Amino acid sequence: MTAWLLLLPLMGQIEATAKTDPNVPFRTDLTNEHLPWYRLKPGEFPPPLSEHVVDGVLLEADFIHRSGQFRRMDNGQLVDFAMPPFGTVLYLNAEADLRDVPIGTLLHFSMYQDERGAFTKVVTIRDEFTALSVDGSAYRLDEIKAGEGKLVVTLQTPPGGRETSGSRELRVDQYSRLRKNEKPAKITNLAVGDSLLVNLRGDGRCADVWAGVETHRLVAEAQRKRHNTFLRARGLAGWIDRVEGKQLTVTLFGEPEGLRALMKDEGIDPARWATEHRSVDAVVANEELRTYNPPVDRKRSTVLKYERVPGGHGNGGVRWVIEPDLLLEGFRKGRVIRLFAQPSWPVNDMAFGETLYSEAPDFKPDDVDPNLYPYRTDSGNEHLPWYRPRPNEFPPFHSHHRVSGELLKVDDHGRSGRFRADLSGELVNFTMPPYGSVMYLNAEADLSDVPTGTRCHFYLHQDDRGSFTKAAVILDEFTRLASDAFTVRLEESRLDLGKILVGKQHAPVKNEKEEFVRPPDFGREEFAVDHRTRVWKGDKRATLGDLALGDELLVNTTGRTGTSRGVCTDIWAGVEKHRLVTSQQRATHTALLKERGLPAWIDNVDGKKLTITFFAGNRREFPSILNGDPGGESVYALLADDELRPMDGALVKLAYLDHPPEADTAGAYGCSGVRWRIEASILPDGFRPGRILRIFKAGWRPKTDSGKN
Repeated sequence: MTAWLLLLPLMGQIEATAKTDPNVPFRTDLTNEHLPWYRLKPGEFPPPLSEHVVDGVLLEADFIHRSGQFRRMDNGQLVDFAMPPFGTVLYLNAEADLRDVPIGTLLHFSMYQDERGAFTKVVTIRDEFTALSVDGSAYRLDEIKAGEGKLVVTLQTPPGGRETSGSRELRVDQYSRLRKNEKPAKITNLAVGDSLLVNLRGDGRCADVWAGVETHRLVAEAQRKRHNTFLRARGLAGWIDRVEGKQLTVTLFGEPEGLRALMKDEGIDPARWATEHRSVDAVVANEELRTYNPPVDRKRSTVLKYERVPGGHGNGGVRWVIEPDLLLEGFRKGRVIRLFAQPSWPVNDMAFGETLYSEAPDFKPDDVDPNLYPYRTDSGNEHLPWYRPRPNEFPPFHSHHRVSGELLKVDDHGRSGRFRADLSGELVNFTMPPYGSVMYLNAEADLSDVPTGTRCHFYLHQDDRGSFTKAAVILDEFTRLASDAFTVRLEESRLDLGKILVGKQHAPVKNEKEEFVRPPDFGREEFAVDHRTRVWKGDKRATLGDLALGDELLVNTTGRTGTSRGVCTDIWAGVEKHRLVTSQQRATHTALLKERGLPAWIDNVDGKKLTITFFAGNRREFPSILNGDPGGESVYALLADDELRPMDGALVKLAYLDHPPEADTAGAYGCSGVRWRIEASILPDGFRPGRILRIFKAGWRPKTDSGKN
């Protein structure tokens, strides 16, 4: 029996229904196929029945950006999703955060179309436990087949509820989590007659089984309290319906019953608080519900009015009119804020990585404000053209269009190749401009260092035909994670199922006491593994079975398709191993550069004097490769083509003059930030602005006859 057959409680056993409903002005899952789907509108909660419900298995969750990926049960397609600010997670019959839901759980996603017409916006996520509980249903255990890992059950519904179709079998295995009487249980601890609630996996087996009505109540209550604690630390989220003078009308997000229960627990009577003009602290947030610096930015606000409104679809049913002591820029109609009950709720910064503001000097913000750039970016500005590279100019950061895909081919000269784009499967023939760089194992590399079959991220610009084929940066997944000080932590191995489950974490950071602490996980996901997966741990090649729970991993994978997330090609276990392979790759590339010469282009020529700027994929590491300026020593140069291949001609000896300051290239791809002025006794033909040189310091042993750059 496939898993989706067990997912009847949410929608009920739908029989033949009318194909049109004149009272509904949009398409629904049951009617009006001739009408368009309802589209989400700014500042508006969606109406009832307007969602498209899709059943899928959660494969990846990003707690910070309230997004993730699931696999649809009906067609196996992978769906990347994101939640609007009022999006709600219901887990164990209580409101929850994405971080509460185990990876691999089969869920019901209430979805809406994005700007492209794809169903990617998720307003509500429900697990099967919640769907059964809301329906007033549960399974009665009729027979236990312990040896076969099967539970014969009958779905019990309340009087007057939908009919059931007799008994069915629920399957359990070694990965199924069973609980009874508040304790972990085994299948033999269950008894005929037990009332069961379950969550399922994508293969139809039970992910979790909870036995007993009291167990159901206790786990739901525990989840409710867990989420209340979560909200106390972050504030109640809502959006501003209107601004009149200094007064803000705010509707709170959430599941109405859960919001009422939380307010009751916290002694918040929304109507009485308005009558008594109680105080709340208001903090500006973004659409991911993330705040900036709440202890500094908060504004004490007086609750003036209360209105109870119909709840549902993210509307918590509570609307307040508040008056802050000072209006902030973020207090505008349609903007999101968080409210902290005073005086009992602490107002602190969100956890590192979750906040929109960070004092960590090395932290790289992952949010790009498109308004900062006079061209289109992957984050916005769709009304503007993409940046087009210009001769003798390094492209600015965030001017690229990122496409991920599997590297299929590297041409002999190592500056071009082919990759298969994720999802679409499009074959892209790409070239690298002279300043284009490759990062592999978190160190600069030659394109030939990257094994074919590796999924890479390509930072592309348009060619003369408008196609994205010019790769300014190519990096593997190892680099993408390591450069941001991220690793994944092994949480569970299911090798017989060909998968491992991991938590995504940031490296330890210093707190206000200058103590290193580990920030909370920022995500969780599932990786596929098989007999081809190479494992590196300690000082030797290892096996998947050598991985231990808690190991910190970095991985590379194959490319992704519409139905596959790819398979791990390599897994490196342990922080010291990560540092070692990065160090080895850096040493390999440094030796290669000393053989081939450091690439640079000529900025300008003044008589016999040249000003050059060196290329580098990692400007932080470049000074160690250069190992200082040559001082009074001579340097040597070879003229090269745009693929960095030496052109015919002998080494040219030049005198090093000085190290001028960097031009306006600090935020640009491919630039090392290092410029030299050098002088030739006789300036050779071809040494003109914009031409490429390969520079050798004295003592380096150039290898110029290899035919490669």
